Amino acid sequence: MRIIAFKDNLYNTQDFMKKVASQPFLEGISFNVTTTKDGTIVIFSPISTNESLLDNIQKVTFEEFKNRMFTTLEETLKIATTYKGRILINIMPLLTSEITDDNIEYINKITYQYVERIIEIINRYPNLNIYIASSSHRIIYYLVQLRKKFKIGVTLESDNLNYIDVDFYTFNPYMFDFAIMNQQLKQKKEIMVSISTLDELSLILGYFSNETPIDIKKNVFNSLIAITPHTEILYRLQQSEANNRNRW
Repeated sequence: MRIIAFKDNLYNTQDFMKKVASQPFLEGISFNVTTTKDGTIVIFSPISTNESLLDNIQKVTFEEFKNRMFTTLEETLKIATTYKGRILINIMPLLTSEITDDNIEYINKITYQYVERIIEIINRYPNLNIYIASSSHRIIYYLVQLRKKFKIGVTLESDNLNYIDVDFYTFNPYMFDFAIMNQQLKQKKEIMVSISTLDELSLILGYFSNETPIDIKKNVFNSLIAITPHTEILYRLQQSEANNRNRW
């Protein structure tokens, strides 16, 4: 299992990048982004979130958040400008009123502008290995229109499982399914799993001790990318369980 480090609130961007540099087993870094009321694209640290927290950010200006350790996407990419690993950016959805015939044109417009601002920033750093995901199919639709060389993925949620053809898929641990993941791998898609807690980490590792056929377990394990703030713990657990995997 490969590992991507998720940026949480414990580190500012400088310290986070130093930590990543000290862990050569890491394949990349990841963070969430959203927008403030005045259109500033900011890094949103919690790996798992709720609408109330997100709404609090989208309803205030960046100036009001300056003293709350919020970093802009621009500042983060500047610091990471020489980073050679993949950078996975998860775009959080815009929280809007319920979509109706009267407001759908407006919602499409502000969503397009939101995605456009993010892409404008990313395009200033063409040497970075950027991957972009979102749980919003509306956002993904505009990403496809605006994309250059970056890869696009969908962050799957249990209440929105409509299939969408993208480059990679990010699951949460409770949606883990060997058959689905193996099917996507056969179609040359990448699969990732977002792990925010130690309980979720144990849950994921536990799946690989079940009765799934060995060839499928090996295929999924070797291809799966874990996105987690608990990078060192996951790495140590993988090393300690290596003997069990060798018996597959």
